Amino acid sequence: MPVEPGSFRTGFAGRGALRQTAAIPAYAATAGLVRTNLPNSDGRQEGDPDKAAAAILTVLAAEKTPLRLLLGNDATDAIHARLDAARAETLEWETVSRSTDFGDQGALAAGPGGTAHVLDRRGLDGPVRAATAPG
Repeated sequence: MPVEPGSFRTGFAGRGALRQTAAIPAYAATAGLVRTNLPNSDGRQEGDPDKAAAAILTVLAAEKTPLRLLLGNDATDAIHARLDAARAETLEWETVSRSTDFGDQGALAAGPGGTAHVLDRRGLDGPVRAATAPG
C-alpha cells in the first residue's frame, strides 16, 4: 500500500538536512520556488508525524485497506483536485467515449469543439472522412 503524505514536521525540510546545488535561472519560476519555499516551511508543516504513524497502523490493522493512503489535508486536497479535473474531462468527452461500441452504428461522436471523424466501414482500409456534428 503506497502512503502519500503531505507535508509533515519531520526535519526533512530543515536547512541542515537539505543540500542544494547551484540554482539554474531557467527553473526559477518552477523548481526554484521549491528550493526557496521548502526550507522556509520547516517547523510550519501542518502534519503531525505521530498522528501519521498512528494512521498507518490503524489502516494496516483494518480488514480492508485502501489501495493508497493519503496523509494530511494538503495531500487529500491535492488528490481531490486531480479527481475533480479528471471527472470534468471525462464528462466533457463522454459522448465520444461512449460512441465507440458496435451497437452505435452511424453514431456521430463529436468532441467539445464540435468536430467528429467517421470511419466508413467498407473494409479495414476504408476511407476516413471528416464531418462536423450539428450544433
